[in-house]
Amino acid sequence: MVRIRSRRDSLQRSVSSAHVGNIIWAIKTLDVKNIVLVIVTIAQGLARIPKSLPEELNSITTNDRIGKLEERLAKLELTASENVARDIERKDTQVQLDNQVQLELYENMT
Repeated sequence: MVRIRSRRDSLQRSVSSAHVGNIIWAIKTLDVKNIVLVIVTIAQGLARIPKSLPEELNSITTNDRIGKLEERLAKLELTASENVARDIERKDTQVQLDNQVQLELYENMT
C-alpha cells in the first residue's frame, strides 16, 4: 500500500480541483455562519483588471514599466538638451570674453 504524502501526489483529484473545493468549502462555511463576504475594488481600475491569465498580467506589468521608462527618458532628454544649450551659451560667452581680452591686449601693445 502506497501512502499519499500530499494532495499533489494524489491520483484521485488534481491540485486545482482541490483548491476549488477548498474555496467552495470556505464560502459555504461563511454562509452557514451568516457572515457576509464583501469584495471591494476601486471602480477606476475595473477596466484594467485582467482575467488572471499570466500572459495578461505580464503584458500589463510590461506596459506599465515601459510607460514609466518612457517618462524617465523624456525627462532625461529634456535635461540633456537644457545642459547642452547651457554649455553652448557658456562657451560662446567665454569666446566673447577671450576675444575682448585679446583685443584689449592688442590695443595696449600698440
